[in-house]
Amino acid sequence: MKREPSNKNLVFVDRTIFPEYPDWVERLEHPELESTGPPEFDAGKLEQWTHNDQKIGQIKGDVLLQYLKEHDMLKKCLSLRDLEEIQKKGITFFQRNFKKKMVFAWKSAARNDVGFVHVPCIYIHVSSTMPHTLRLRWYYICDDWGHGNPVFLFKSLCGEVQKS
Repeated sequence: MKREPSNKNLVFVDRTIFPEYPDWVERLEHPELESTGPPEFDAGKLEQWTHNDQKIGQIKGDVLLQYLKEHDMLKKCLSLRDLEEIQKKGITFFQRNFKKKMVFAWKSAARNDVGFVHVPCIYIHVSSTMPHTLRLRWYYICDDWGHGNPVFLFKSLCGEVQKS
């Protein structure tokens, strides 16, 4: 029986389902984290964190990823499975909880066959000729991240489910 959430911001994630990675993915940067995270979360209560360099300008994605690793923050980041479930909720849900921000899944950074690392994200694609859509795409990790690209973090890891 499917649960009907009383809180319209809840996202349910079955962590036993492996996310759908594009064919070009050669390997995950942190496969040990892929199935970790809470079984449900309130999207409106995710913490929005920015690196100090983002507050005054921009930071390269590879520097940001290294910072998240060194400060043990990756385990609190979103994964591709979280993005898949957020995307299923639709554009109205996304606008209510994330406004016009891009939401990245740093936990699911992946390397292609020539060694470049990319991180998945979802965002609202704006078109003047078609309805706005919620899209998932991959960003090259050496691109710039500014203050408008926070890292969304789970505030608490209580009730975290891990794949055995």
